[in-house]
Amino acid sequence: MNLCSTPTPSAHRWVIGMDNVRRACWRPQSGLVTAAIFASLFFAFVEPVRANVVVTPTELTIGIPTGQTTAWGSITARNTGVAPVTITWSDGVNCLQNLTPLTRTLAAGSSSVFTIEGVCPATGSATLSGTGVSMVTIPVSISTVPAVGLSPTSLVFAGTVGGTNSSAQTFAISNIGGGTLTWSASSSVTWLTLSPQSGTNAGTITASLNPAGLVMSGNYTATVTVTAVGATTKTMPVTLTVTTATSSTGAGFSISPPTLSYTATVGSPNKTSGVTITNTGTSTFTVTWFDPINWLVATSGDTVTMAPGGSATISHTASAAGLTAGSYSGTATIAGGGITQQVPVTLTVVTSTAQTANLTWNANSETDLSGYKVYARTSSGAYAAPVATIPKGTTSYTATGLQTGTTYFFIVTAYDNAGNESLHSSEVSKSIF
Repeated sequence: MNLCSTPTPSAHRWVIGMDNVRRACWRPQSGLVTAAIFASLFFAFVEPVRANVVVTPTELTIGIPTGQTTAWGSITARNTGVAPVTITWSDGVNCLQNLTPLTRTLAAGSSSVFTIEGVCPATGSATLSGTGVSMVTIPVSISTVPAVGLSPTSLVFAGTVGGTNSSAQTFAISNIGGGTLTWSASSSVTWLTLSPQSGTNAGTITASLNPAGLVMSGNYTATVTVTAVGATTKTMPVTLTVTTATSSTGAGFSISPPTLSYTATVGSPNKTSGVTITNTGTSTFTVTWFDPINWLVATSGDTVTMAPGGSATISHTASAAGLTAGSYSGTATIAGGGITQQVPVTLTVVTSTAQTANLTWNANSETDLSGYKVYARTSSGAYAAPVATIPKGTTSYTATGLQTGTTYFFIVTAYDNAGNESLHSSEVSKSIF
């Protein structure tokens, strides 16, 4: 098959295209030469981004707090391209003011912060534009933000130990700002409860006392915290004064110390402590100690009688027997003469930190001394294999891992280079508590 048409004398003919297969024919005067040229030509020209502007955040939102007439917001513009660009801020929002300068030049990779003041509620949009870059549109929203109002701004309660307490009190929450106030209220202590604990805009909260655990006279404080979305957190101080009850018969008594605290190690002997009760009234009366604490046992009797101005001590023993390491607590009650007072009692049981025994001895002076052997057991008498072999230059040993509530017995011997061992040293012992 002839791929070429009749040639034109003294002419070259080329057929070049962009297909995968192109043929070219060349017929010189001297003869016919047919050539087939196969080529695939692809040209891709990538134009680099000369300049490109991105902004963060993508929206300008300004909240004007209650009591203020203005607030500030900001937008950061960044040039992510490879060439500098000059951009200009433009907006039709009358409530945006004090933005200078409006026009700025950003080098490649650099950024600039546009800080602007909002002076009244408004919505609209702003733009950033420049030669060779796409215009960036920024939605604008200016509003007054919600704010928490509290009335009253503090609460005061009073009560007596083992007696009556103040009635519940209320306080009002209101939105003294703009928008919607969605709030939550919480108490910092367990003896003060709030209801309801959340709401929207205006609301009334009831604060009630839960005096369980308030067993001593004195001043107690708490804090009510009200948080709201988009608003500043508000706090309210609360004070509770607890006094000792008095009797119409002129009886009264004080307790010292007002609490009982015991500390013991696991397996240690019992610990004894007590409280002294003083009759501060004008007549003789009797008081009795009551408690539901199973690890506390009275050692002096639970009932005492005192003349005016007289004192008596009620002692108790705390037993850690069968208790693991940890904290234990309970509440005792002393009642008499129409008066009731409570005494918090705590017991802290710890693991012994002295679970070691330190041994020292005088050096053996024999010239062929090789070292020492330490023996230990939990009863006095014959010893088996040594628990440690000590080189001759050392005259001390610390036994570790000893069990609480156990007595250990120790002896030391010296031995020479031939393995001969001396008589036992004097036996020593140590009890671990």
